[in-house]
Amino acid sequence: MSEVHQHAKDEWMRKFEGAKIVKQSPVGSPTMRHLHKRSFDHVGRNCHFITVFGRILLGEDRISEAEESVVKRLDDVTKAIERKISAMTAIVAEAGLADSMASFNRVEDMHSDIVVPAQNRFLTTIVLGDQYLVLVNTLWLHGQLDDKAKSRAELELKQLLRSIPATTRKMRIYLQTKLREVAEKKDAPAEAKKVLREAEATNPGPVDDEAEDSPQPLVAIAA
Repeated sequence: MSEVHQHAKDEWMRKFEGAKIVKQSPVGSPTMRHLHKRSFDHVGRNCHFITVFGRILLGEDRISEAEESVVKRLDDVTKAIERKISAMTAIVAEAGLADSMASFNRVEDMHSDIVVPAQNRFLTTIVLGDQYLVLVNTLWLHGQLDDKAKSRAELELKQLLRSIPATTRKMRIYLQTKLREVAEKKDAPAEAKKVLREAEATNPGPVDDEAEDSPQPLVAIAA
């Protein structure tokens, strides 16, 4: 994580007044550790503002509409990784390698400040991704997967997981743009202006986490 990103995280958490859960999750794969450090806190901030924006723009009864894209993406990614793990576990068992599993040389406890439910689920997908990469590396080290197949499996996993922060980023930017339109009106509520200032003081997320298949927002806000 860059110093700029770390400062943004620390500053936002210093001002955050809501509840949080702190978790320490052991992760061995360098790929999954990098994803966590790069995107985990961005997902939390984006989802926090998605909910706040949704309450102002849609009202209390329709907040879930603003969160729908993120929930659907988390569901889809979790199921996709679980299918990959099941398939790879079957291959490992068929090859008789269940008692000779690979392990990552370094395992790090990833510190997670969870401020929205979506972060808890994102953390689950990272841990699942780590389990999947153990299976991939087991087959590769035993000569059951060649370099090309290993690289393809790793790339597909990264693309799946990167679609989560990409989705939260797109949804936040969409709603933030709509909120700005509201805040610029003469009769704009003070809360809209206050929330907009707070949101614009934080980065919506890493641009390079965009994924080609990340969906467009599912909620439409009337002009």
